[in-house]
Amino acid sequence: MHGTFKNTAIPLLAILLCPLLGKAQTKPFQHMDVSFTAGSMGVGLDVATPLCDFLQIRTGFTYMPKLTLNSDFMVETGDGSPVSESGIQKISDMMDKTLHLKVDESVAMDMKPHFAQFKLMLDFLPFRNNKHWKFTAGFFVGGSRIGDAVNAIEDAPTLLGVTSYNYFYVQSCRQESIFEGIEMGGVQLPDVELDKHYLEKGMLGIPLGTFHDGKKAMLVPDEYGSVRAQMRVNRFRPYLGCGYSTALSKDHSWHFSVEAGVMFWGGKPKVYVDNVYKIDVDAIDIDDYRYDIVRPNEDQSDFVVDEPLDHVDLVGDLEGIKGKVGDMVRLVSRFKCYPNLSISLAYRIPFSSGSSRR
Repeated sequence: MHGTFKNTAIPLLAILLCPLLGKAQTKPFQHMDVSFTAGSMGVGLDVATPLCDFLQIRTGFTYMPKLTLNSDFMVETGDGSPVSESGIQKISDMMDKTLHLKVDESVAMDMKPHFAQFKLMLDFLPFRNNKHWKFTAGFFVGGSRIGDAVNAIEDAPTLLGVTSYNYFYVQSCRQESIFEGIEMGGVQLPDVELDKHYLEKGMLGIPLGTFHDGKKAMLVPDEYGSVRAQMRVNRFRPYLGCGYSTALSKDHSWHFSVEAGVMFWGGKPKVYVDNVYKIDVDAIDIDDYRYDIVRPNEDQSDFVVDEPLDHVDLVGDLEGIKGKVGDMVRLVSRFKCYPNLSISLAYRIPFSSGSSRR
């Protein structure tokens, strides 16, 4: 009911106000303009019709064609050492020799918008003898997820290498063999654990800054060996704008328009990621059996492994994100609105011989 009211309140109010504000020379729904639009919100189709001399109602949809933007996420250990550092390079060499998985120092992310939305607008034409100018108020409605970021396919070996190394790391922290319970050809594989040098560095993953309590945020690949992020905003997005229109043909059948405006998100966009470990780097103490995500339970009988956190918001939950990812997050956090600059080509379909010309 609430959504139905929002969708019908603007046009009903406009129809009621038109007769009160002056004698109308233009009858409601006298003609219909069908427009193709293109601009910063993508491409779309609009349908507009007059309500009176100075008001028209306009509805339609916009869609952002698929495009891909790239950014890089660095790969580090829990203590902040990058893979390119000489000591940590041994991890990459080890994974390459044992599993033929090359662990690079960064992971490329492909960012793709998902921008499809419905709109309902009320155009106000304030000048009695000049119908070229309009001022617009209305809203967009669309899906809350407006963009995805997923690792590039060529970086799958790096992420699989990170996942495998972290399994080796957890097993070794728990003082269990990397090949625990694994047989090949009927032969039990020997007990193997990581060297203390590796355990002192902590687990491997993509650093994402810190939580507000100062603990480090480390993104690790999911069970399928991939990392991804989602950008989300409110579904309902108010809009304000202005535009200029001019006829392209003598009979006023074709019109060209330019419009500029602002769509409001209703708050900061959110960028969510899953599989994020909350790491206390200061807790790593090999001699005392304390690690970043693995620690002994109260009676020292077994080791407890922390569960990664889901739905962590890079904008609201974390701070101090470095590199290109940090630049992107800071940019997103500043934009509580989205600019619109678009052009449109319209064809007018008259419903009566008395259709007005603008």
